[in-house]
Amino acid sequence: MKTLKPIRIGLTRGASADFNGMCIAFLLICFVTTGCVMVKLKKEVNQGQASTILVGRVSTDFPGKGPVVVAAYAMHQGKREVEHYSILHDFGEFELMVREGNYYVFAYWDKNSNLIYDADEPAGQYGDIEMVFAPAGGVVPEINIAIPEKVQNIDVPYGFEI
Repeated sequence: MKTLKPIRIGLTRGASADFNGMCIAFLLICFVTTGCVMVKLKKEVNQGQASTILVGRVSTDFPGKGPVVVAAYAMHQGKREVEHYSILHDFGEFELMVREGNYYVFAYWDKNSNLIYDADEPAGQYGDIEMVFAPAGGVVPEINIAIPEKVQNIDVPYGFEI
């Protein structure tokens, strides 16, 4: 009996040291991970405060149902670059989050759900090719778009991919 006792104590002490080491490693991992999350959260909060929400409504006179794509894009070096887009299940209200800048906003009924503006898809745009100025932070309301049943030309070429 006396020979077994020291062996059992040695195992207990070794397990205790391993347990303490694992606890310290776990705590370090938690602090490092939390720090990274906090840095990312701060970046996202700053980005959210600098962003603007474009709010509006897409309407139509015809009874179409299906996905409606609404997008805000800016011109950069002669190319259209989509800043943000949203897919609505049906005509109605939308919100787009954009950075400070000038944007064109348009919408189309994406009949085949391919995120490409095709020639046979009814579309509309905000105003008569009006730019929307989005200041840093806040909300720009009343960006309303009417999509007529008859296909009309808008300032976005057919084949434009979101």
